[in-house]
Amino acid sequence: MRRSRVMSGNERVVPHKEPASHGTATWSSPQWRDEAVSWLDGQLAAVGIDRTGDVEQPHLRPWATVLRVPTTKVRSG
Repeated sequence: MRRSRVMSGNERVVPHKEPASHGTATWSSPQWRDEAVSWLDGQLAAVGIDRTGDVEQPHLRPWATVLRVPTTKVRSG
């Protein structure tokens, strides 16, 4: 399993086990999403933030994706 690395600010790459597929095939797979949500929940819990709703995936491109999640922490700025 690859370790997460800081991209910019608080954004991180979600670790995954098998780089077998690329692009939207990876980002849209149920396995990747389950692992990403599990990782996200762990990261939030580590800093005392709770998820308050469902994870959304508003952008899905061959080179990247975005996951958006409502939390108990209000976004500033």
